[in-house]
Amino acid sequence: MSHIYRAGAGLAYDRNWMIVKEEKGKFVTQRQVAKLALIATSIPQDVLKQSSQSPPEGSVLTLEAPGMDKLQVPLGTSGQLKEVSCWEFQGTAYDQGEEAAAWLSKYLQGPHRLVRYAGGASQGQEVLDSSRRPTDARWVTDQEVAFADGYPALIVSEGLLEQLNERLEKPLPMNRFRPNIVVTDCKAAAEDGWIEYGIGKDVLVESVKPCDRCTVTCTDQDTAEVGKEPLVTLKTFRSSAALGWDMSKSAVFFGWNIVPKAQGAVHVNDDILLIKRRGKNDAVPNKNGKNPPATAKPQGKVQSQREMIKEGLWAALQGASVAVAVAGILMSLMYYLIKSTAPTADIVGEPT
Repeated sequence: MSHIYRAGAGLAYDRNWMIVKEEKGKFVTQRQVAKLALIATSIPQDVLKQSSQSPPEGSVLTLEAPGMDKLQVPLGTSGQLKEVSCWEFQGTAYDQGEEAAAWLSKYLQGPHRLVRYAGGASQGQEVLDSSRRPTDARWVTDQEVAFADGYPALIVSEGLLEQLNERLEKPLPMNRFRPNIVVTDCKAAAEDGWIEYGIGKDVLVESVKPCDRCTVTCTDQDTAEVGKEPLVTLKTFRSSAALGWDMSKSAVFFGWNIVPKAQGAVHVNDDILLIKRRGKNDAVPNKNGKNPPATAKPQGKVQSQREMIKEGLWAALQGASVAVAVAGILMSLMYYLIKSTAPTADIVGEPT
């Protein structure tokens, strides 16, 4: 992949699908069912590159899992509307049909269904208010998110992972944290100091909230085994107390939730241009405070991580060398399903 287009509620096709319990439509994640990590997904790369929101006829999302035949789901947004819930959101989503439901029910050994977001990420169809899912208004208003935990995208510096791995007995891959964009060629946790910045020529984003992490980070995305790390170690240097942030005392943070201010395409090797930085006393967003603008200067470039493609829902962007790896193009196309490296990872109401 050379680039991915941003859609109405995040990156194109990113976390547009979700597995729900058949009876009540409640979302299911790796928090409850670790074997979801073993479901791998793929979407044709030519579909991801196109700027049109309507996929070519015949395009499909492919799901694979141990002991299961492949499942192919049409990319066109359609289906009967079904009542679903995802954290605080209670609304409607497109049911993806009986074949997908049978496949998931067999793999998960219980009645489940696959649904697709029917809000602003749908392709040119009329959107019902009941299908739109707003972001957490405590941090940002007038933004929409599909089935990510709480925000359209997540950004992390590669240096922060290196900083964590220096403290761990066994290093962990980035796919434990499911970011959409991985930044290299900058200091560890440089994103803590960024407020507003551009990615390439078109995309402008704002960091609105540090991402507090949940137990999904403790699930090995290749084996579905669940351990205690990295949460134990993160608590020693990425907790509210360690960082001096006035936030939940029990939370640990890794990466930042971002929202778009101008949309376009994100490319491998794009420069990141810092427009506004966070002041020393503004470690976390303060909507009522003033943050001094910074002199704009390049901060890095989009880097490729092809090894992430096999991780499933976050398929990776491959390519060049230095600075920002768009690691989650498909990043959790379905909510936390997949072996991934990028997503989703940010929550409404509790840590991710």
